[in-house]
Amino acid sequence: MDIGYVRRWKAALTEVANLTGMVLSWSESDFIAKVVHTINCKLDLRQLSTPAHLTGMEAQAAVISSWLKDEQSNANVLAICGMGGSGKTTMAQHIYNSHKLNFERNSFLEEIGKYYKQPYGLIGLQKQLLGDISWERNITISVVEGTRKIENTLKMKRALVVLDDINDPDELNNLLGTKAFPTQSKIIITTRLLDIHAWFRSISWRCWAHKLKLLNDVESLELIRNPLALKVLGSSLFVSDEDPLKRNSMIEIWRTMKVPQNLWAEGARYAVYILNRVPTKALKGLTPYESIKGRTPNLAHLKVFGCIGYVKTPSQQLRKLDDRTKKMVHLGIEPRS
Repeated sequence: MDIGYVRRWKAALTEVANLTGMVLSWSESDFIAKVVHTINCKLDLRQLSTPAHLTGMEAQAAVISSWLKDEQSNANVLAICGMGGSGKTTMAQHIYNSHKLNFERNSFLEEIGKYYKQPYGLIGLQKQLLGDISWERNITISVVEGTRKIENTLKMKRALVVLDDINDPDELNNLLGTKAFPTQSKIIITTRLLDIHAWFRSISWRCWAHKLKLLNDVESLELIRNPLALKVLGSSLFVSDEDPLKRNSMIEIWRTMKVPQNLWAEGARYAVYILNRVPTKALKGLTPYESIKGRTPNLAHLKVFGCIGYVKTPSQQLRKLDDRTKKMVHLGIEPRS
């Protein structure tokens, strides 16, 4: 008989004999429930809902994936930064689904900024994170205990953690603590704030900031051709009947100005054009235009919406007694004009 074959069998049987089992010393139904819970935690077959195809984001996803696989990287935290609606959460969900099985434990905390402000919201977030990475149930903790337990678990386990929609340094500090520690875990955060490095100057965590690039014209057209994207965009633009005041105010503006219904979309487009050039607190006083283009927008060409103007009629279209100008109402600006 092949001696190598015998040795492999001996090693395999020895490994099986050394496995630690679970002893049935209480209710059989409770024991079965614990076995099922343990297996579910180990498999973690939950999948976050994401688009089947990341239009225009494949290259950026590949860059983030390479960071996750790089065990020599000095940064344990990756911040996906960008303005609202740029696809930060979608990107984080895609990365999480693609790589979570490569880690011992994983956790995805959604809309942290929203839940953090609620009563006992921080405790709830800490319990969810701790339960995901430690597999503990019925956790009772204070805020300080929660931060310490999360730190100790991340030290011992190789975990993938995603913290979605971080708006304030305190949210991050209460979940991860302010002092970095040796760990093989990878932590991804999404935030609208672009100067993320300012947060990490006062703590010892090392962070790599990835500013999410917006789609170019070609990629945008590709996205619009996707039926699912059209459905999502349509639902986001829909004005609910539960908010009649907002809907009626918009309609009355158009009617008062006697704007034909086929031109209402032009008015909406110009409104977006203006809003992209208005400073916002979410971007620390910057305009969305500055955040994307990196320069201050030129406002010299802007006109008051609905103002009257007179447009010269081309001579080729004039007859002898026609007016040389035509009265018009300003509804917007052509793209790239």
